[in-house]
Amino acid sequence: LKEKLMSSPEWFLEKKNMRRFMLQMLAALQHLHENHVVHADLKPENVMLTRINNDVKLIDLGFAFADSHTSTAGCTPEYAAPEQKNGGEIDMRTDIYAFGLLIYYIYKEVGCKPPRLFSKIADKCTQPAPESRFQSVEEIVEALLRRRRLAQKWMIALGIVALLSGTLYILSKTYWGGELLSEVEMALNPPEYDFEEFPLYYKYNSPDSSTVKVVGARRTNSVWIKP
Repeated sequence: LKEKLMSSPEWFLEKKNMRRFMLQMLAALQHLHENHVVHADLKPENVMLTRINNDVKLIDLGFAFADSHTSTAGCTPEYAAPEQKNGGEIDMRTDIYAFGLLIYYIYKEVGCKPPRLFSKIADKCTQPAPESRFQSVEEIVEALLRRRRLAQKWMIALGIVALLSGTLYILSKTYWGGELLSEVEMALNPPEYDFEEFPLYYKYNSPDSSTVKVVGARRTNSVWIKP
């Protein structure tokens, strides 16, 4: 993360990039928390971005706290939650505190204030009292996607208009004929797809195919669309 901030600080100034970074971080934390593990040492040195596609990888579980252990090995003071510093009981909200600090750290390094939504999320993550923070990763994802949900409503409205005019018949048939996964489900467990036309995700039928199918849904009709 530090190297990326030094070499390409402008990458983090794109809201879509930062949102994707945050969602991938949250997906990794969700996986740990579902398995009753608290990372307990989230900091820039433990966040990696791949050279291809800038995918997030969390490393170094040396301080991790699991329900099979009675204590953690320690912490990094700069990113430790108050309960860690005070020797109190830690849980998933301890990671949420450090996640908020990472947001502030990124925008400090790029030399600007976080967008209002990101700032509000970071502020709630870093409340001193654990009960005042987000209580789960899912709550953060909900807050992060709230504005996008408004955009989705507009897309549905536009889809209805397009359906009436007959210009997006196949797209609307696919959308209304199936049940899409929720935004939180998509964010935490993203399907494999080749491209996105919000709110739908598409995957080519085969590497040399000119047809695609909808993915990221519980049910879809057998409708194929030529892109």
